[in-house]
Amino acid sequence: MSQLPNPFHKEVGRRIGINEGCKLKRYRDSLGIWTIGIGYNLERGDAVHMLKACGADYNAVMADHAITDDQAHLLFGLCFGGIESAARNSLAAGVYDSMADARRFVLADLVFNLGEAGWCEFTTTRALLSNAQQAKNNGTVDVAHRLFNEAADHLAGSAWANQVGDRAKRNIAMIRSGAWVNATGDGTA
Repeated sequence: MSQLPNPFHKEVGRRIGINEGCKLKRYRDSLGIWTIGIGYNLERGDAVHMLKACGADYNAVMADHAITDDQAHLLFGLCFGGIESAARNSLAAGVYDSMADARRFVLADLVFNLGEAGWCEFTTTRALLSNAQQAKNNGTVDVAHRLFNEAADHLAGSAWANQVGDRAKRNIAMIRSGAWVNATGDGTA
């Protein structure tokens, strides 16, 4: 039932699922927003349509009926295209697609966790990431390394990093290295 066809998309879904958890009954997230599944915001304008596309009924969900695990994963899969598109569009043209998978994951996770508007408020971090990848693409590896580290430092100094703990540590480590770290660890491996 997955809408995540390739290995990268499946890995993103797995890691965001670990970060968010998967709750089959509605709950209020840390901001008080009704949520279900893998962090799906039930207050979105398209929630009725999206739940229907997964074979679930919005009114039943809001009356505390559970969805299935398959429905939760399908709901995430249906949303992923928009998440990836927002991540891609948040950087200079062509940058997202030339990044290492681990760094692309971080961008998707940030868009998912903060929302597109929230991630777009990180203007300095986004500019540093764009410049770092462009330097890497141009063969200026030392400049790229410095800029990726600056982007990681900038993200580490944000209120978001303090709020999400190990999730931030993992994402910051992946920005620095461009390599996957343990999906449940503290970013050290």
